[in-house]
Amino acid sequence: MELLQSGLKLRQLQVFRQVLRTGSTRQAAAALGISQPAVSQHVKQLEAALGIALFERSTNRIIPSRKAWELLRNVEIALTSMDRLEASIFAIKNDEKQRIAIAAPAVFGFVTLPKVVATRAFHVLTEAYPAFSK
Repeated sequence: MELLQSGLKLRQLQVFRQVLRTGSTRQAAAALGISQPAVSQHVKQLEAALGIALFERSTNRIIPSRKAWELLRNVEIALTSMDRLEASIFAIKNDEKQRIAIAAPAVFGFVTLPKVVATRAFHVLTEAYPAFSK
């Protein structure tokens, strides 16, 4: 999946993240189930698409640059969002109910919040089943 006009691809970001997580292209390849040359190719394509060097290369090693670590923070956020989006799409396709989380101070959690939820639930129920309110 191409993400931007620059040619940046989702798979390149996934491979990049795995290289930084595992510390090597060989271990990233094993974790992703692809070959080490494929990992190296994705990393090179990502660097070309971004126009920046993310790794310093030495004999049989690549060392992440400061820019790579900076980019990783945003890549993690983006990929986590994509994972959530994928889960949401799956839930919609399978007509699953979504959970919501409500954060509130304890004083509201014991008194006010249950009343609000009960009132809203009652309204939803009476809209769906008008005979219920009679």
